[in-house]
Amino acid sequence: MIDYPYIKTTAKLKEFFEKIPSMGSPPSVSTRWLPKIGFKSANHRPIIRILEFIGFIKSNKPTDRWRSYQVKRDSKRVLAEAITEAYSELFDVFPDAHLRADAELKDHLQKHLSASDQAINATIGTFKTLCSLAEFKRQKNKREHAQAKPASPARLQQPDAGASATLAAPPPTPAPEIPTLHTDIQIHIHPDADADQIREIFKNMAKYLYDKEID
Repeated sequence: MIDYPYIKTTAKLKEFFEKIPSMGSPPSVSTRWLPKIGFKSANHRPIIRILEFIGFIKSNKPTDRWRSYQVKRDSKRVLAEAITEAYSELFDVFPDAHLRADAELKDHLQKHLSASDQAINATIGTFKTLCSLAEFKRQKNKREHAQAKPASPARLQQPDAGASATLAAPPPTPAPEIPTLHTDIQIHIHPDADADQIREIFKNMAKYLYDKEID
């Protein structure tokens, strides 16, 4: 298994990554350069190895990945890709390694790393700190996969030999209803209309609707 780099002062690691967007692309990212941007302790020097491990620098020079991380809308995705690639052996075992409990990761690492308990804890702390700044593609769990899987049609169970079974016939398909036509006629009679005018209106209705003549 890969000898993962780690830092004990993980808060400083997080602070460093939060500053990257405003750093530009320095000519050299080295232990001599760190104090110039406020990381003066010897405990901060592992940051350089971590940056190289995840592909942010090469030969102390910022890479394209470093520059892509400086674009705010892309930073979390870029870091997630870098972590997944660098810790590929861990993600091969745990596809959702970034979501796993520390105890699970520790149990796995103890079986494959010849490192002290303190070093393993720092390794997990470093990994989790990086993950907290990244955004991974969401992994579906088993329950979600089961819910998303379309239900298969139920199989018709055959009755056992000698057993009696009654198969209910499917209900008959109802005959289609014949559509009916309903017409509403509204008559607007002027308030000043006299009886003869009203009678004329109804005579015309009888003629055109029923083809009848009325006196």
